[in-house]
Amino acid sequence: MAQLIALEWDASEVRLAVAKTYGSSIHVERLDSVTLGSAEDPTERLQEAIASLAGDLGSTGEVLVNIHRGDVELRLMELPSIPVDELPEVVRMQAVRHFTALNDEWTIDFLPLVGNGENETTQRVLAAALDPEILRGTKENCLPAGVSPRRMAIRSFSGASAWVRRDRMSPTSLLVDLLDQEVDLTVVHQRQAVLSRNARLPRLDTPGSQASEATDKPGVADDEMVMGGDSQSPPGKINVSLLQGEIRRTVVAANNQLSGDHVEKIVLLGTDSQLAEQLADGLDLPVELYDCLDQFDYSGTAPNHPERFAALLGLLADEATGQPPALDFLNPRQPPRVATRGEKTVRYGLLSFVGLAVVAVLVGSLYYVKSGAVSEKVAESVDLDKQITEAATIGAKRKLIETFVDTNVVWLDEISLLSDHFPSSDDAIVRNMHLSNPTGAGGRISMDVNVSAAEKVGPMENELRRFFAAVRSDGIKPDEDDPNYKTRFKQTVDVLPRKFKPKPESETDDAAAEEAGEEAVGSDASAQTGTAQGRELN
Repeated sequence: MAQLIALEWDASEVRLAVAKTYGSSIHVERLDSVTLGSAEDPTERLQEAIASLAGDLGSTGEVLVNIHRGDVELRLMELPSIPVDELPEVVRMQAVRHFTALNDEWTIDFLPLVGNGENETTQRVLAAALDPEILRGTKENCLPAGVSPRRMAIRSFSGASAWVRRDRMSPTSLLVDLLDQEVDLTVVHQRQAVLSRNARLPRLDTPGSQASEATDKPGVADDEMVMGGDSQSPPGKINVSLLQGEIRRTVVAANNQLSGDHVEKIVLLGTDSQLAEQLADGLDLPVELYDCLDQFDYSGTAPNHPERFAALLGLLADEATGQPPALDFLNPRQPPRVATRGEKTVRYGLLSFVGLAVVAVLVGSLYYVKSGAVSEKVAESVDLDKQITEAATIGAKRKLIETFVDTNVVWLDEISLLSDHFPSSDDAIVRNMHLSNPTGAGGRISMDVNVSAAEKVGPMENELRRFFAAVRSDGIKPDEDDPNYKTRFKQTVDVLPRKFKPKPESETDDAAAEEAGEEAVGSDASAQTGTAQGRELN
């Protein structure tokens, strides 16, 4: 029988779950929380709260920790189809193209997703990057309690793990996990969390919030819902319409990513049937409630908001059954360990020694000496052959990666470049645009364009040819339906892969702003991004 301790915290409170394991079964002994409130030194108050909850439980000195989704950058990557043991190296190499401020100190883990990418030659992985300052701060916050993190998972993914354990045959679902003034939105597909977003959701009674004036009205309006700010605080109000909007955004992003599949239901963590009904009224999907305590052996007093502990319970269940978290920043996926030259020398030396001993017994000391020399040469030859084989393998992998990078088009960069050198909106507009990879090396932008006058076409082509491989216009004819843009035509712009170089640290943008922009088009896990600053134009 072993004891497991799991911790997590946000801006409003620290939460703790303690369980005893019996084989692969667990009994939850304690669910507890401490409200943080305001303090002159928030870090000190946080550490005190953690110590008050876990200070008497440090028999093993190790805890499982969930960190906030907003502290992690997530990106969907499409990579060449390569063996699983080669993915850590390739993901690290590709991460510099997808993450804003990545350097060697950042921790990167990834989750291989079920199914191939666009075709059999590619595969998708969900990559996660954690700032070293957040990693360091999380460890330091646990020190006053006399414990240290053994695993560091993402809260929304741990919650998804709890849900999957309960409903193993569930269709693609969107989990809605309400926090203090935020909401975690996680899409589960084929028993995997494939997309996760965190969105601000200010309470209506919060001073300075968009709808704070609603608190002056008696009762609860149609677009309001009473909910708890944390596990112990009095209830506040959320804007249901705003929550529905975030749900719709997430559903659209997920459906674009799932390539034919789609979200089939909404799962609201908790037991609030009134909120579930309100959400269902404004959405085209059924809404189901998920009470996490129903699936776990827990005999204690239920907290005011048991749904806040779902992620901790999922983390405990994973650990009890020997299943590592989907993403773990203390134990990220690593390439297989390769024996060092010294270890190989020792290994071959031992083999040679055994061979020499056998020969000595059989043929005598003279043959022993001669055979020893031969064995050493054989060992050296084998070692050299293995080095040559390894070098050839590394070369082949590097060539595969370089080919993939060299033939890949970062469409957001190309559209940005096109926009920078396109005529002003007074002179030209794009009515339709299509992006494609007809050759597999480079791409093509096809547009339906209207210009204010036919003489604008030539200068536009000449300007775009400075930056793109080829520009062609055809079907130029008058447009009698638009008096402002009197000429219409079709334009094709051929794009060649650009030479990529990492962005200098001095040029990095606000990471939060970039992630928010990418998540709006489904990155959150789904956008495949790049920046024009992060490459060199040939």
